[in-house]
Amino acid sequence: MKTVTSFLILLFSFTSGACEISKPIVSLSGPITMLLDELNLLNDKNVLGISKFHPVKPGYKGKIYSGGIFLSNKTLKSFRNSKIYFDKSRGFKQILKKAKISNYQEFDSRDQNPFEVLNMTIIKTQDILKNCFTEIEKLEKKSDKIQKELKLNSELSKSIFFLGSLGHKLPKLVIANDGFVLSLREFDNFKTYPSDISYVPWSQKVLKGLKSYMHIGIDEGSSEVTTINKLSTLKYNISMRGALTPGMRQIYLLQSLQGLKFKR
Repeated sequence: MKTVTSFLILLFSFTSGACEISKPIVSLSGPITMLLDELNLLNDKNVLGISKFHPVKPGYKGKIYSGGIFLSNKTLKSFRNSKIYFDKSRGFKQILKKAKISNYQEFDSRDQNPFEVLNMTIIKTQDILKNCFTEIEKLEKKSDKIQKELKLNSELSKSIFFLGSLGHKLPKLVIANDGFVLSLREFDNFKTYPSDISYVPWSQKVLKGLKSYMHIGIDEGSSEVTTINKLSTLKYNISMRGALTPGMRQIYLLQSLQGLKFKR
């Protein structure tokens, strides 16, 4: 990950005091929520709520909302004095405009690896974080260390990652060019489903031509560490809290994938 520039870092407050959020916010963006979770800021008084789809650590005490397009007008009106973060959605942006809400930040993590997403979340939260320079610096150093030491697990050199757990049927989509898979694609000896699309419906014809490839289902879990479940010789399910959420949790996923042992 490229470290946030010195200029941007200086925008964080250097005044004494604990790391905190300086103004009321609502986070309906997974990467933003998970950054605040990593910084232990989710129970800050200025976090008015998060989405129920965000896999945060146990202990969050604030409000949980069902998601952008399902929010009632009454709920939206309660957001007017806060800043709203949400993942890229043309539909939700129109809903906010209709509700006359202008203080929002759209977050687009598509086509970015986890290290790039983390960098962007730090940049996009610079105006709401106060006294957080030390915490941000520690997080960046941790991320940079993981990236520099990242190696491809030889057992994963030919792998197809599916969006969700494998069952009697394969999940509908393959993670081909997004999130942690983008980082794996940087290794010359890594091969996966041939597509330039981020998430692609798989083709039976294509899969038949990739007979020696492992099929791995990736899903959200409750565990802080990666868990692996063997279904057959070339089929596994992997889960971890935040495994499908772009940013720091997927950086941890990449770190753990290096050491996983696949029983053959």
